[in-house]
Amino acid sequence: VSSFTDITAARDTTEALRDSEERTRAILDTAAEGILTTDEGGIVLDLNPAAGRILGADAVGRPLADLVVDAERWAVTEHFAGPPSGHPSTPAAIERTFQRDDGTTVPTELAISETPTRDGRLFTCVLHDISERKAFERELEHQATHDPLTGLPNRALVIAELDTALVRRARRARGVGV
Repeated sequence: VSSFTDITAARDTTEALRDSEERTRAILDTAAEGILTTDEGGIVLDLNPAAGRILGADAVGRPLADLVVDAERWAVTEHFAGPPSGHPSTPAAIERTFQRDDGTTVPTELAISETPTRDGRLFTCVLHDISERKAFERELEHQATHDPLTGLPNRALVIAELDTALVRRARRARGVGV
């Protein structure tokens, strides 16, 4: 007596799943954007190489909020503290600054989306390094408020600083010298 079972369909499905996982991993590994996943507590579960370059350290196993500059930590923590929505969320990009282990900071645009799973909520975070844009903004601001030849403050900056000093003087009831 013998029994046979045709496992061709199961084997084909397993191979298709393996191929799909390999393609997905290749896409994530070559993506220019940092992509990471966290659990409900905000603990980093997995990240791609771009996220590793942005964060500058092995962040797996650490809370994402611990990697953010102190002043901005609360805004990241609140994403994980809310009640489950029960359906995938649409991410809204927010600017957050991450601090690497060596002390350097990286301004990023961070988008966090929630995906409900059988085991709880899973969060996918996309990081975009905006260091160049921030440097360009600082340069534009400097050009708008300083003389191009001497580098000294121009009329616009002096008037803005004087306005600030007058407001401060009114609050503290002190004088201002020019």
